Amino acid sequence: MHPPDQLPVKYPGTAVVLDMSPTGLTVARSLSAHGVTVYGVDERTWEVGHFSKTVRSDRAIQYEGPGSSLADGLVRLAIQLRERPVLFVAGDKYLEFVAEYYSTLKEVYVLTESMRPEALTVLLDKRQFYEKCRSLNVPLPQ
Repeated sequence: MHPPDQLPVKYPGTAVVLDMSPTGLTVARSLSAHGVTVYGVDERTWEVGHFSKTVRSDRAIQYEGPGSSLADGLVRLAIQLRERPVLFVAGDKYLEFVAEYYSTLKEVYVLTESMRPEALTVLLDKRQFYEKCRSLNVPLPQ
């Protein structure tokens, strides 16, 4: 077992983190600590992640909000990189974006199965999530 600060890097490449809130910054710092190059994207220019030395910026998309311009910019960035980057999402509005552009993004990014549109719609809709948990007999607070 490796101490937490000496974990082996399993994907020494590039990642893009959508949402530069403190949550996104935590993701970026964790990846950067293991040698991963991290790009950050968030339309909110004041988010803390934009000011971190661990986060790189692509000027064409760093402040881009969800939509076709961001999808096009992410594809362009991925094509420019030497290796297929991993896409991390740290905020709900970017989850909805990834669900909408999943088929395009999966061609050039490493995406988890949980980012498939059919999975994300259940997670983002609290009523659907509740019903899915009940159908699977997952204990829920009453």
